[in-house]
Amino acid sequence: MTKLKNKIFDIFVPVSIKFSIVTNFIVGTLFITLIALGVQYHYGQKLVETTVEESFNKISIHVSDRLKSIDNRIIDLITTHKFNPVMKKKPIVGRKHRALEVFTSTIKRNPSIYAMYLGYDNGGFYEVINMKSSDTLHEKYDVEENVVWTIIKILDRNSSVRYLEFLDKDLNIVSSKYEQSSYDPRSRPWYKDATNSKEAIKTAPYKFANLDGMGVTYGNYLGDGIVLAIDISLATMSDFLERQKITENSSLFLLDERKELLFYTSNFTQERLERFVSSHPQLDKVDEKFQPYKDGCSECISKVIEINVKGDTTEYLGMIVPKDEILAPYQEKLLYALYISLVVLLLAVPYIYWTSIMIIRPVKKLIKENEKVKNRQYSQVEEVKTMFKEIDDFAKSFISLSEEIETNEYSQRVLMDSFFMTLASVLDAKSSYSGSHSQRVASLTDLMAKEISQSKLEKFKDFHIDNQDQRRELRTGAILHDCGKVVTPEYVIDKSTKLETIYNRIHEIRTRFEVLHRDLHIEYLENKISKEELNKRQKELQEDFSFIASVNMGGEFLDDKKIERVKEIGSKKWTRYFDKSLGLSIVESLRYRETTVTPKEENLLSDDKEHLVERDGFDMKSYEQYGFKVPVPEFKFNLGEIYNLCVQKGTLTEEERFIINEHVMMTINILESLPFPEDLLNVSEYAGGHHECLDGSGYPRQLTEKDISIPSRIIAIADIFEALTAPDRPYKTPMKLSQALNIIYYHVRDGKLDKDIFRLFLSSGAYLEYGKKHLKEEQLDEINVEELLSKL
Repeated sequence: MTKLKNKIFDIFVPVSIKFSIVTNFIVGTLFITLIALGVQYHYGQKLVETTVEESFNKISIHVSDRLKSIDNRIIDLITTHKFNPVMKKKPIVGRKHRALEVFTSTIKRNPSIYAMYLGYDNGGFYEVINMKSSDTLHEKYDVEENVVWTIIKILDRNSSVRYLEFLDKDLNIVSSKYEQSSYDPRSRPWYKDATNSKEAIKTAPYKFANLDGMGVTYGNYLGDGIVLAIDISLATMSDFLERQKITENSSLFLLDERKELLFYTSNFTQERLERFVSSHPQLDKVDEKFQPYKDGCSECISKVIEINVKGDTTEYLGMIVPKDEILAPYQEKLLYALYISLVVLLLAVPYIYWTSIMIIRPVKKLIKENEKVKNRQYSQVEEVKTMFKEIDDFAKSFISLSEEIETNEYSQRVLMDSFFMTLASVLDAKSSYSGSHSQRVASLTDLMAKEISQSKLEKFKDFHIDNQDQRRELRTGAILHDCGKVVTPEYVIDKSTKLETIYNRIHEIRTRFEVLHRDLHIEYLENKISKEELNKRQKELQEDFSFIASVNMGGEFLDDKKIERVKEIGSKKWTRYFDKSLGLSIVESLRYRETTVTPKEENLLSDDKEHLVERDGFDMKSYEQYGFKVPVPEFKFNLGEIYNLCVQKGTLTEEERFIINEHVMMTINILESLPFPEDLLNVSEYAGGHHECLDGSGYPRQLTEKDISIPSRIIAIADIFEALTAPDRPYKTPMKLSQALNIIYYHVRDGKLDKDIFRLFLSSGAYLEYGKKHLKEEQLDEINVEELLSKL
């Protein structure tokens, strides 16, 4: 069937997909747009003036009502406060004016108020400014953002100083200052007009110095030479006009009786007003209808009408509206045009639908083929046939691309796997004691994972090795589980005696015994001791050295009695005649800073300062961020002779044991820093957990059972089993299967290793399959599996 479809497609000559899509789009869009625009133009011209006229009339009523409302409200406020006795108090520096709370509460209820203040006939002045009334006030007064109120006090005209206090929202003083001032409220129009009037007055609009905007002042004479005044910023009216705009670019403005701007929308300026006046001679007469007006390059209509705020005040409201923006009012009539456009569009739908299917169908097929490439199913990728040339060319190139991706991916995988194997081989070859450890652990891990993947146990239901990627990821984790040993010093890994560093320091100590032995002989020749004393003490030296030499081997547990004997022997004295600071490397000489006069008597064994090697450059913060919990010894090395000889078990000191354990931390550091691809993302977690124990006693993170994955548990058992049975370790006799399995059993019994994995390791015979392939014949002794399983 597929071949038949391909032959059918071969009959068609592919055409340009660009030509097909553009042609259909242009034809359909032009056809619908021309009809819609014709209808819109026919009805739109008739509705422009009527719609704008109605809107402007409503706006003029709103503006008039708004202005009257502000006037009435402020006049009511100022009249109400006229009889409040606190208004008669004069300002005093350092003391809160009783009018403060009245003013602030009034302003809070009326946000359009910029300031309230009192003027006195002696030139005194008290003002409370609303700092929230403008964004520029804090910068103007150079105060912090938490300042909500500013108080200005002038005691009298003789003072020539004004005091400023800056208050927070709770009326607490944030800061204060004083400055020279020539301000005299008695000279201001609001004071003069109010004292000459029996009613509340309102000044003509003027520019507020501190606000950089227009405003008006309402005033009322309280008697006794005191005037109460309120400043209102006209910026709030500009915001009100902004909300009344018919369209985005329309402009509204209010003029006073002198035809000067009072307030206006943000897109109207004094320059535009002058241009409007020069091209609109009817401004001196109130317009009855909208007039055509060209504002720059835009065709507009404009109108100016009178509005009365108070009986004796006339103001003028103007509007400029771009013609091309008046679209909203025509929705009802434009609906007819929409119906016509929809009919046309419906007629074109079948043709467009058929065309889109022919384009989309091969694209969808290509998407499916792309998913195959994404899932690396390269062999299943098929060529997609289509009548469109570009898609057909792309389909052919997609096949080539898929093949190239497969080839490159295979090459990269081979290179990466080879690199990992090479790294493991290098690590194994670094020490003659490790043999092919990493490779054998990977082999055993692979064998165990296969058996566990086939298990029916509920515990392993989510663990599956279903494909080569999963197997490769686990094997890579096993191969790289010891990659951190690349930084572990060989002489620590290979340390076989307690005094061994880069060499076995027992030779130094033996030389000291030789010196003492010879000194005794000299004392005898000098008749200082008898022959019997000589023989006795030399015999003691022989016995002491033999004891120290045996302790140095670390073959058995060192009890407290033996430790005391080591220290007792070490306290014996010998005489040094040569300067021990000579012939040292630069680094070593930093530890041997003390200069001594020779000859000097010293202990036979010593723990000196120069034996302590500092831990330089250790990043504890990074160590803790990785979650490592192994205690960090204070020193990197402690080479003290008594300290090393008194290690009770084995040959490693606490410092050296940390260095050995540190290889797992370095493994985690190395692997987590590598940008592994998605199919190898878990390598670090698998490799870094092989020394963790289910009971939390492992290292480096002391993880517990719930935190340790199945793959990490597998590698942990494989690592121990390989180390116990390795047939190529020069320092020990290869262990038999029964011995190795019993040791692992004890770890399982103690809750450190996974019991179910060990059970499958036994019951599946994986241990024997591995043994036949990697161990010597004499290691393959009989194992009573049933008996071992019964104890689990």
